Amino acid sequence: MSEMVLRTFNSKKNMVRLISVDTEDGQQTLVAKTFSDIDMLKKESEISKTLTLAGLRTPQFMSADGDTIFYEYINSDNLCDILFEAEKKGDSGLYKAFRLTIDWLIVFFYTTGFIMNDVNLRNFLYDGRQITGVDFEESAAGIPERDFGKLLAFTLTYEPEFTHVKKSLVQETIAYIKGKESFNTELVDIYLNKELRAIRQRRNGVVNEKAYTGV
Repeated sequence: MSEMVLRTFNSKKNMVRLISVDTEDGQQTLVAKTFSDIDMLKKESEISKTLTLAGLRTPQFMSADGDTIFYEYINSDNLCDILFEAEKKGDSGLYKAFRLTIDWLIVFFYTTGFIMNDVNLRNFLYDGRQITGVDFEESAAGIPERDFGKLLAFTLTYEPEFTHVKKSLVQETIAYIKGKESFNTELVDIYLNKELRAIRQRRNGVVNEKAYTGV
């Protein structure tokens, strides 16, 4: 398969590229994800196919070749970039996107039996109407409150940290979770603060606030 690399995405563990390939129908744009661990490839492949069959929005699994999976390319911004732009405008109108992300994670859990685990905002694409989740290799056993708490901890600590926009967004999201009787917001708060402590350790103690008590 002849391919041309259009872009390389940031990834700590794998090589992820946007490529253009020649097909019988002409040029096609795909995401090529080359794994450093073949077991992770197998896990992600199985989960991706399960999600597609269940109708949960995720890039379509196109094919695999050795240590690489080829995915459909979805041209949408990720939540991290959207949040950054919203901060510049002083805009806190991301509540819908985060509510949809919580709903996506709930369906993910009930579909796979796993939590997503790697819930940094770059793993969620938003087109103004719906959320698309990507990157499932770190999925593991757990409870959804853990994903919720980690997601919100990441949200608070993207620079600039703990801004009014971020705090309002987190408070609104927690209120949304609280309205769902199946989930415990006290556990969300525990996992949120646990992740804040972990982030502080990764950053050598540099996080602006010691704890978040917005529940």
